[in-house]
Amino acid sequence: MTARVEGFAGPLRSAVADLARQIDVDGSTFRCLLAPRLPGLGFTCDQGDLSHRAAWALAAQWLVGYASGSLSSEASFEDAEHWFLGPLSLPRISPARGGLGRTFGEVSPEVVFALLPYLLDPLAPATRLHVMKDYDLACDRVSRKTNGIYYTPADLADHMACSALFPAARSCLDPACGSGVYLRAAAARSALELALFGCDIDPLAAEMCSFVELATKLWQASGQPPVSPWAAWHAFRMRLATCDSLLLRPGTDLSEVGFRARIRQAQHTRARLAAGEPLPPPTDETASAFLGSLFPELADGADVLLTNPPYAALGMHPGKHEFSELYASFAQAPPTAGTNTYVPFVEDAWRLTHEHARASVVVPLSIAFGSGKQLRSLRSAIAKRPGRWKFSFFDRTPDALFGDDVKTRNAVLDYAADEAPAIETTELLRWTSRTRSAFLPSIAHVPIVERTIDEAIPKLGTAGQAGLYSKVRALTGCLGTSASAIRRLSFTAATERAGAPAVYVAATAYNWLSCARDLGQWKGEDSLSESPMTTFDFDDVDVADAAYAALASRLTLWLWRVEGDAFHVSTRFLANLPFDLRRLSDASLSCLSGTGKALWASVSARPVISINKGRRSVGFAPYHAESELGAVDAAVIDAFGLRPRPDLFDLAAWYHTLLIVDNAEAKRLALAPRTGGTPGA
Repeated sequence: MTARVEGFAGPLRSAVADLARQIDVDGSTFRCLLAPRLPGLGFTCDQGDLSHRAAWALAAQWLVGYASGSLSSEASFEDAEHWFLGPLSLPRISPARGGLGRTFGEVSPEVVFALLPYLLDPLAPATRLHVMKDYDLACDRVSRKTNGIYYTPADLADHMACSALFPAARSCLDPACGSGVYLRAAAARSALELALFGCDIDPLAAEMCSFVELATKLWQASGQPPVSPWAAWHAFRMRLATCDSLLLRPGTDLSEVGFRARIRQAQHTRARLAAGEPLPPPTDETASAFLGSLFPELADGADVLLTNPPYAALGMHPGKHEFSELYASFAQAPPTAGTNTYVPFVEDAWRLTHEHARASVVVPLSIAFGSGKQLRSLRSAIAKRPGRWKFSFFDRTPDALFGDDVKTRNAVLDYAADEAPAIETTELLRWTSRTRSAFLPSIAHVPIVERTIDEAIPKLGTAGQAGLYSKVRALTGCLGTSASAIRRLSFTAATERAGAPAVYVAATAYNWLSCARDLGQWKGEDSLSESPMTTFDFDDVDVADAAYAALASRLTLWLWRVEGDAFHVSTRFLANLPFDLRRLSDASLSCLSGTGKALWASVSARPVISINKGRRSVGFAPYHAESELGAVDAAVIDAFGLRPRPDLFDLAAWYHTLLIVDNAEAKRLALAPRTGGTPGA
């Protein structure tokens, strides 16, 4: 998507920059044309960026007119402005010549409409690849990363809108609306006409979002123009505020008389706009801190909330001192400069909606496992809410939810306040670009019994997994108590150790944990990675072999993906694995030790060597030893009494899907492990 958008957006940004140099607009003219006709929406008018904003408005008029079929590709900016303003007696600011036909002349209106929210995002995508090709985009990259702003793919917005909309919904709010991807998706998916509301801290966002909503309205009406495109644009603009939605409070601070006056004012303004009147702009531009005062229709909260909040640190946010009062996440621990902005946005799912509302929010995967006080408090607050929560968890490879240019792991939170209390999850989902169109609609959730999710939200995809997880976490004791010492060593230091038998586990992983029993054969090798490894020392060789079996098993890998971030392998997780070897019978320990010894003999013969910046990393992948790995799994499951019904969850089959993902791709099938004994777990 990014490549397709940038093919048009790059030339568009250049055209807008040229246009901004050609026009000269003062504050009075800008207000007359683009200031919202309802007061108190936070409109700003900084003379320093007026030409920039006016140029984007002229370009947006051209794009909307072309996308709706109202303008041809030969139209000039002057033609677009004439179409947009119509016969209204309003100032004109466009130059006499120039247009966007050179960039979009060969592009169909359907494609322009589909790409419109992304074209009207003034920042370049500025991925690492883009910056390598054009260093001038480095500032945009810094801005996107600093503010945590990324394109939301249209299919994701559509999927979330489908999840949240319900027949009686009449209003939809996006508290971080940007150029309107979610509001457009909601309008397209709703059987009824929704009242669309949005907030954004960027003054340009409300203006571009209004153009996207206007285009959607025209598209749904098959291009039939309203009384005045300008008036229709303003009807959308009066439901968009420029404000910091992190400081928004539910309800209203207006008196009953003041609130009724605000309602009448909004209704009167909307009626006059519908009649095509060129209303003058109001003088009051300050945005209220109360949602119901901004938008009186939302005094009791929105029916639906959809958003992709910024993923960035709060930093020195000027309103942080208010957060402890506003958000349950910060009641016990105030936010720090490093607290992620998305945390309070999750609470908007119930703060800014009413008691029968629904919401869908996409956030980083850390919502499931983050150990900070704020995230634990957020999960606790989620669990205490009435209603049903559905968590969908998404991996970053083979493909990522936001596309391959933005490799992140994410979670989509769906909340239905009016449904029976429940928490439902998926496992960490994976897909390829070939399967994506069918993948999103096919996502299914499984209820988890335990609603105490303060420590973590387990990523479980089937009832069989949920049953196995309950059994695993019901075990007492932990692996760490079986070791004589636990420490962190570099690979090089581990090769030089002698003495107590040990097991080593790499600090990162993906579809296998790199575990080793002995690294002495690599002693003296040059350029080895200095990445730390968790080292378990044991007093007995058989116990070390048994520990290796437990750590290298598919059961531990599965548990790591259920509870962790699918990349880092922490010493805490490993030490707390509920596999206390001291509690095993001699027979069980001997069996586990024997299978571990056999697995290591096979795995150590086929090390996986990779080179990064001149350093060699050595890993040990157990999936090459399918038969031995199956024996290890069976020994671990039997030793700890974990065997559930094989028809509910087959551990080997789960591992196969982890490795392959898409069975229709030959290159992925080449990774398939050898067939052999694969016990059901």
